[in-house]
Amino acid sequence: MHEKEIEKLRIAVQNLEQQAFTIEGASTTKDIISGMQAGKEAQAALQKQINIDDVEDLKDDLAEHMQMQDEINDILSTPLGGLEDDDDLLAELDELDAESENELDGLENEVAGMQFPSAPNAAPLPKAPAGALHVNNTDDEDAKALAALEAEMAM
Repeated sequence: MHEKEIEKLRIAVQNLEQQAFTIEGASTTKDIISGMQAGKEAQAALQKQINIDDVEDLKDDLAEHMQMQDEINDILSTPLGGLEDDDDLLAELDELDAESENELDGLENEVAGMQFPSAPNAAPLPKAPAGALHVNNTDDEDAKALAALEAEMAM
């Protein structure tokens, strides 16, 4: 008898705990919604102070100033004496030409010792038929069979 009463009380306590958790969850949800509402109102108030056209103009101005600064940096990074001396450029070109020739010579020496198969003078072609060609009239036979079938179905 006491066990039944204890079980009833345990279930009642469990129901109360579940209800308390549900109330706590609802209260937390209310606080979250209130916080979101306050955030939305604060954001709306701040956005009233900002004009989208002004933001676009500001962004365009910043991009223009950054481009201008890049151009200034490019100008300042060139040597004061102007471009490199033509003799230096020609010497560099000669070095590059010499390197290219050395690479080609190495490839020529490598290929020179290789044996390659000879290519045929003419490509072998199949022989064309010399006699008359036989044409199957299966299309005519199929058409006749179809016409006969249609005639039977029309009856």
